[in-house]
Amino acid sequence: MSGACAQSSVDAGPLMQLHIAPSRTLWRIGPAWAVVAGAVAAGAPLGNADTLLRLAAAATMADLIWGILRRIIPDSPRSDRTVTPTVSSVPYGHSDAPLAGFLQTIAVGERSATAPWLGWLGALALTVALSLLLGTPMLLISTLAVGLIFLTRALLQRGYCPALCLAFLDVMLPWVLGAALVWPDMNGEVRRWVWLGILATAFTVLQWGLYRARFSAGERMVGLWLGQMILLGALIALRQPWAVALTALLLAPPTWWLARRAGADAALARSLPWWWASMLSVAAIVR
Repeated sequence: MSGACAQSSVDAGPLMQLHIAPSRTLWRIGPAWAVVAGAVAAGAPLGNADTLLRLAAAATMADLIWGILRRIIPDSPRSDRTVTPTVSSVPYGHSDAPLAGFLQTIAVGERSATAPWLGWLGALALTVALSLLLGTPMLLISTLAVGLIFLTRALLQRGYCPALCLAFLDVMLPWVLGAALVWPDMNGEVRRWVWLGILATAFTVLQWGLYRARFSAGERMVGLWLGQMILLGALIALRQPWAVALTALLLAPPTWWLARRAGADAALARSLPWWWASMLSVAAIVR
């Protein structure tokens, strides 16, 4: 038996690869946590193994799989990369053809060196499969998410800052995805759904304010103040005194850091875990 292993160019092993890289800050408002918050606020029975499995699948879809689809979104306005056009003899192969433009959109967003569009299409297939397994409402929500991803990309390419679109992808749609897990048990409870919608809107506005602050290098903080006030106002309107007290306590440090107006990036970074804690705490209290 030889100790040396010579390498060959013949492929072997898995047919597909998925590389998972966690964010630098896990304790912040994001799609996976928004799914959990939506499910908890809706009263999902967390002691049920079936519910936990469905919750894990929904969180994976909203964060990991939708995250792959979101790779076509540029990091900032007008920062999109360009793909060198190719000349083709068939009409649909020209660079200005609709099909070519669609494939170019996919190729630009995927960072794989080979067959760049396969990762995006694979994520789309996984989205459809998981949505069908989780139920019809999930398929409708995923369709909205895919459409919103393309809208966000188009706005960024035109120089706009679609903070609201990104906030919907981060909070509103994942929150609704989590709440929809208990849709059959809450069918007809209109008032309960209105409460959930108000809370989801409050945290979406807060995330919208965060994106506005990021896009403006910390200059536009009004959205963050508005989001925090809407959240407290919503909890007061819902007559949740314990949630109001705990949320006010959790929002106090971010409010102090943002009010100082010194080192906006550092203040935003320090505030992320506190906003995350307020979202999960509110969801648990109003459950």
